[in-house]
Amino acid sequence: MTGLTCEEVRDRLALHVDGALDAPETEAVRGHLAACEACRREERLERAAVAALEGIPPLAAPEGFAARVAAAARPRPRGLRWIPLAAGIAGVAVAGALWIAQSWPEKSADEEVIAHLDLLENWDVVTDEDLALALDAPEEDLGLLQGALGG
Repeated sequence: MTGLTCEEVRDRLALHVDGALDAPETEAVRGHLAACEACRREERLERAAVAALEGIPPLAAPEGFAARVAAAARPRPRGLRWIPLAAGIAGVAVAGALWIAQSWPEKSADEEVIAHLDLLENWDVVTDEDLALALDAPEEDLGLLQGALGG
């Protein structure tokens, strides 16, 4: 292995301190450390961190911890079985809604206006007098309607 950059050495420092590098990498890191004060300082910090962590006494896991972790890690396929069914039902519902929307009869212009007449409150836009009568247009509006239609 040829000469390493500071970044390459710092990427390998933890493995170097743990003795986990192969022989050629170890030699390349040592060669760089011999020539680079900044990386030697990083190596000292890494070794100090490892020493500090090794000085912490081990903690015992709480009673039943391993069993709870194992139980939580077990796959639970039961809860996922409903997803394909729900997707199928949703697909059928969407297809049915589209079919109904396409087969729904078209409304005439008057029916569209009348469907929204409660918002407009304006019977004089209705062009079919018979339709207005069938829908019980108020008397005063029928008079306006008949006048507008020339009746």
